[in-house]
Amino acid sequence: MPAMTPLAPVLLSGLLACAALARSAAAQAPNPTNGLARSRAVFTAADRDANGRLTLEELRANQLAITEREFTGEDFDRDGIWSRDEFTVHFRTLLTRSGERPSADLDAEVVRVLGLRRARTVDEARARPGPGAGRTTAAPAVPR
Repeated sequence: MPAMTPLAPVLLSGLLACAALARSAAAQAPNPTNGLARSRAVFTAADRDANGRLTLEELRANQLAITEREFTGEDFDRDGIWSRDEFTVHFRTLLTRSGERPSADLDAEVVRVLGLRRARTVDEARARPGPGAGRTTAAPAVPR
């Protein structure tokens, strides 16, 4: 084996560092089966009439196992049809049930959707007439 020149150890350590970075990047790369892009692709494939909404029949026609009770329970606006947001929340639920960890982009989207739902619920509660209408959740002012 030829003797190593002073440059060889530097090159070797550089190659080892590159290999370590490549392994690290591969470990952090999102799994395409558990991300937001996959959720949207499944939604688009299931949306047979391409209207941007999913019926229970469309889901079942695509062999997406779901009960009527699950469908109704996750139909936030109770219109009998799922929006892409409603499907995204369900897709994450399916992943976690199967033991898969959702990707960060899917988790972030679900947090966004659930935050919007919560805000809508609060707005609707404030708009309802009757006792306590228009009240906020802030504590009442204390007289001095």
